[in-house]
Amino acid sequence: IHVSPFVLPPALALGESTRGSGRDLIVASVLGHELSSRVASGLTGNRTIVAEGPDRGKTLWPAVHGYSANAFGSVASAGKMLNLDAGKLANAMGIAGYSAPLQTGAQWHHSGTDALLKYASAGWIAQLGTTAALLADTGYTGDVSVLDGDHSFWRFSGSESWMPEKVSRNLGQDWHILNMRYKVYPCCGIIQGPLECFTAIVDENSLAPQEIEQVKVWLDPLSEEPLWHSRQIENEVEAQFSVPYVMAVAAHGLELGAEWQDPSTRKSPRITGFMDKVTFATHPDYGRAALEDHDARMARVDVQARGRTHSVERSHTRGAATPETARLTDQELEEKFRHNTSGRLARDKVDEAVKFIWELEELKDISYLMDALAG
Repeated sequence: IHVSPFVLPPALALGESTRGSGRDLIVASVLGHELSSRVASGLTGNRTIVAEGPDRGKTLWPAVHGYSANAFGSVASAGKMLNLDAGKLANAMGIAGYSAPLQTGAQWHHSGTDALLKYASAGWIAQLGTTAALLADTGYTGDVSVLDGDHSFWRFSGSESWMPEKVSRNLGQDWHILNMRYKVYPCCGIIQGPLECFTAIVDENSLAPQEIEQVKVWLDPLSEEPLWHSRQIENEVEAQFSVPYVMAVAAHGLELGAEWQDPSTRKSPRITGFMDKVTFATHPDYGRAALEDHDARMARVDVQARGRTHSVERSHTRGAATPETARLTDQELEEKFRHNTSGRLARDKVDEAVKFIWELEELKDISYLMDALAG
């Protein structure tokens, strides 16, 4: 489940307004991530992989799915920054649960819409968590049984089942936030593995775009949905999800960052021409590998160039929490932050923000961090 964009803004906003500490921000962020992912783990997932029988490894999609469970993580992070007591936080949860948006993930996946609004609005969910916490702090009450019983959140959010025991399983011992993934490439997560395979081939063989005759990609079965097939790239969302487009951008060696979605890149004849060389399909072992290793993300790329086929296959992608060799280093994360903020913040503000982030646990007032990020 995608979590960070839904749970970090409330903590940052309320932390700034209350002049909370960096330590409070850390706790609120962990709490928000933990609660979102734990509530989501008790609901029917966005996909199920058949574990037994002749269809073993096949991916199944529920009729209704989405990211509404983030309402609980959002309000948890907000509530922590307001130092709500247990009673007020429970009421804030009840308010947020009733205010959570409809589950639009399936519609978004299947429709192929090119709308800028993605599968869930991070802004609205962050706002509802903030508002719910502020309301509860004034004494406004919510339904504290919102997660209990046959007619509770799981039912009205469209989940096929509810396993509440998963929400509290190994609480305080197993930390879901430690499974967080960072994206190396500025695009959809399921294309990270193929891009890693492709760039390895290009770099190891010093291939120029014009030398590449054909690119064949095997990846996550989600890529069968319409948006991943877009070849007319009109906006940033299509640029994030189109498999042919991101492979074309990678072939031309653009620096990793906002440049990948820039209008000049999207309309470049070099990029649009290269897209015709790219085809893709579901990796035949994707589901079976995921059953054996939850962190496996099978990907393979074949490149026809210089009269031969160059192939690379990977089961794990960089940026994942496991295996340890897949993790991004602190230096890589800092370099990514610096590049993404260059041209948007002054160099001294970037340096200031980086310093505050690395020393966040000791920061007494996070409004200083927010001032740096505001430029």
